[in-house]
Amino acid sequence: MTNRHATTNSYAPSKMPTRHIGAAPTPSGLSPVSSSWSHSAIGLPDVLQSYAQNRRSGTLVVYRARQPHFLGLRQGHIVFLTGIPAGSLLRALVWTGSLTVDKANALAAKLPQDDAEAAREILDEELVSAAAVIDALSCLVEETFHEAFIEQSPEWDLAAEEPQDDWARVQEHIGLSIGISSLLMELMRHRDEYQALSSPLGDPYDLPLLARPQQVADISDEDQLRIAHLVDGQRPAWRVIIDSWMVPSRGRMGLAYLLDSNIVTLADGDQVLARAHQCRQSGMDEDAIGFYRRAFALGAEQPAARYELALLLAGQEGSEREAAAAFFESASELEAINPEQAIQAYRQACRLGSEPRVCRRREAILAEQLGRREDARRAMWELVEHLEKDGEFSEALRCFSEVEPYETDRLLLLSRQGDLAQRVGDYPKALTCWDELEHLLDHDQQSEALAKVHSRILAIDPGRCDTALYHARHVARQGNGEAAAEIIRAALAAAGAQIDPDLAIDCHEFLAEVDAQDAENRQWLARSYRSREDRQGAVRQLRMLVESHREAGNRQGLIDALRELVELDPLQHAAARSLSRLYDEDGMVEASLGIWRQTIDATLAKGEAQLAVDLGEEAVGIHPLAVPLRLLLVKGANRLGHKDTAIRHCLAAAQLARLAGKHLLAKQCLQQALPVLGDDVGVYAELVDLLAQSADEELPACLAAACEAALKTGNYGLAARWAESWVQALPAGVDQIPARQRLIQAYIRSGQHVQAQATAEHLVDDLLTQQRRDEALALLQGLMGHYPRSSNLLTILARCQRDAGQKRPAIQSFLSLIQLLQQEDRIKEAEALLHELERLLADGEVVARLRRQLANGEAVSW
Repeated sequence: MTNRHATTNSYAPSKMPTRHIGAAPTPSGLSPVSSSWSHSAIGLPDVLQSYAQNRRSGTLVVYRARQPHFLGLRQGHIVFLTGIPAGSLLRALVWTGSLTVDKANALAAKLPQDDAEAAREILDEELVSAAAVIDALSCLVEETFHEAFIEQSPEWDLAAEEPQDDWARVQEHIGLSIGISSLLMELMRHRDEYQALSSPLGDPYDLPLLARPQQVADISDEDQLRIAHLVDGQRPAWRVIIDSWMVPSRGRMGLAYLLDSNIVTLADGDQVLARAHQCRQSGMDEDAIGFYRRAFALGAEQPAARYELALLLAGQEGSEREAAAAFFESASELEAINPEQAIQAYRQACRLGSEPRVCRRREAILAEQLGRREDARRAMWELVEHLEKDGEFSEALRCFSEVEPYETDRLLLLSRQGDLAQRVGDYPKALTCWDELEHLLDHDQQSEALAKVHSRILAIDPGRCDTALYHARHVARQGNGEAAAEIIRAALAAAGAQIDPDLAIDCHEFLAEVDAQDAENRQWLARSYRSREDRQGAVRQLRMLVESHREAGNRQGLIDALRELVELDPLQHAAARSLSRLYDEDGMVEASLGIWRQTIDATLAKGEAQLAVDLGEEAVGIHPLAVPLRLLLVKGANRLGHKDTAIRHCLAAAQLARLAGKHLLAKQCLQQALPVLGDDVGVYAELVDLLAQSADEELPACLAAACEAALKTGNYGLAARWAESWVQALPAGVDQIPARQRLIQAYIRSGQHVQAQATAEHLVDDLLTQQRRDEALALLQGLMGHYPRSSNLLTILARCQRDAGQKRPAIQSFLSLIQLLQQEDRIKEAEALLHELERLLADGEVVARLRRQLANGEAVSW
């Protein structure tokens, strides 16, 4: 094999009756979609030239109308041609003038269909000579190559061996032998002549029209004249050439000359389309198809016409693919102008296998737009069925999201979807469908269908306990409790430890309903409720156990059940009382107190403060010395705003602890109560006294907090006393400044001004000693707001300001001090201060003026 070239198309029409000479196949040189009749075959002349020059032998295969034509090559000659349409020999005899048309038609009616048999009979009966047959065959060979050299690039190949064809043997026998070299020269000459013309012929179904009919009579060329008489605006180009009964290459050349001289022109797309409609109406389907194709190739646009073409193609065997494509293309064009016809086109395209998914979807959308939801639903179901048929189950499953908007029968939708999901192994999806379907069926009381759904679910997941539970309940309603119990047991066994705890409880509860004698199940329920936090179920079960133990007189079992019930839900007050009483009877006071504390604390956490206080009072009545109970009462009373009650129980708890010698417990009681009670000085007083008595290291901090509380609540005298104690309680090496500052504040607020000033003076001295001048200044400035006429404080302030380099404030303070001393008639002290002021001012005249003012009794002023 040397090469094989792809052709762009084949002859049209491809199917014609073969036993009537007047209805011959498409002549050589007319291809429906080839771009030009002057396109040479690439490589084929070189192959023929090689065989001619080297006198090689072989079998050349040239494809025409998608059919192989076999040419036998012997020593540079062509000796046979097979694969041509039946009846071609008779037509070629007419071309060469060996037979008339009428004679050929008459022979076609009685001769065998097989060309080999027909040739033998023609020769045996001497209807024509062997030379005439050879001449006709030579004409057929030449026309075969005319197509290759002039019209299109056919597929060609070199066969590995000769065809076993009787027709080839007949041709060799009668002596057919055509020199390849001479044939090539003739073909080249014809091609050059043809290519010299500006022929626009491009398709067998170009429609020739007489542009200048008045010039027909002036045509001198016989071939052209014959062709011109056949141009009637009805026949396609191929029919004009065939009906001329000339050798096709001559007829084509004659038509090309007429076109070149503008005597004949070709119809445009719309004209060809109009002719196609005429053929369609006249039942000339083959011509209608050809004209439709050519019209669209020429740019005519008419969706309805493309739809008509699709209908015609659909009726032709072997044209299903082209028909499907035409239906699909016309449907997309018809959507906007004729949705109804577009739907039909999509249906036809889908039937013929063109884009069934797109077709069904578009059909559904268009039907929905036309208000035909049932048609839309049917289209989507057909899409699903198509995908299922093709084995594309996953894609079919995905289509259900598109089916759903159209399908009103939810049961059908879920059933089909579940089946499909189960088939593709999408078990989660299948289970989802079965679950919803199960719900709908149960709602509709369709018990048989429901049982089938349950069986499908359990077939996928035998450990699906929720489904098993539904199924078992359904079976139990049918009166078969034993079967229901077995369903649950099987599901529990399959699920194992993977079962959801809540679902496990439900299953075991149901099992207890249908099989009350199952002791192991009862024990499992009891253990499960004791170990989990499902209070409702646990409480119910434990109450049953409590009643059972109480009725049986099992005291220890009763205590255990009550204890677990209270641990699970401390708000079970009746159970708490019963358990506490049993503990008290057994002398287990601490355990009894623990139960009371647990239930009171839980009640507080729930926000039921009043109930908590009532329970606390009840518990304190039974255990009056229980400090923890009183602390809980403090918390509850404080939430209710009963501060007196809270303080009473707080102090009582602390006193009880102190009486018992448990100072640490007493301290803890008071410290725990303080955040709840806030700044209550009574509690602070008790705590201070307790810490002072035990010389607790936390005493200073407690006194500091107590002092703050007293100041906030207006107990200034108490605040001063606690501040004094705070200063005294501070150990050596600890900074006393904050405590002494609070002491000064308490003295001021309690009206102890002498103590306040004295303490302040000492504190300032200490601050200055420690080089903490800024703090001293801040303290003095604050005190001056309370004691503006304190000469001592003012003197200290002036000197501090002077030493701190605050010249102007110091001058002002000295001047204010001098004025104050003058007002108090302390002239000598004022004069003494003038010396300090003079050093600060460095202005003798000002100081002299101030001194004169003092001496003269005048008010000192700047």
